[in-house]
Amino acid sequence: MWDTSNSMVIAWLTNSMTDSTAKSMLFLNSARDIWIQLERRFALSNGSRKYQINKEIYSLRQNRTPVNDYYTTLRCLWEELESMSQLPQLTLVTDEIKAFMEVMNQQREEQ
Repeated sequence: MWDTSNSMVIAWLTNSMTDSTAKSMLFLNSARDIWIQLERRFALSNGSRKYQINKEIYSLRQNRTPVNDYYTTLRCLWEELESMSQLPQLTLVTDEIKAFMEVMNQQREEQ
């Protein structure tokens, strides 16, 4: 059961990736390892983007633009920055998510 569930989760993860990202995960043996690798990879790019957004917020000036345009630009930057700091909440638990969580829990127990 474990191998089948792990394989299903790995397939689900890799099918959700771009081809180049999926190719870089070929030699990882567990869904957990893939997840950790993805987290590391995209945390770095998020860090760079967060820095860039903060820099844009700091340097943003109204100048001669209407207040509404200035506020909208600022608000968009704030919302993007906030979205990068919070994980999305699961509102619907599908069978795939249940299977994924079961495999993750099994792997955690085995270590």
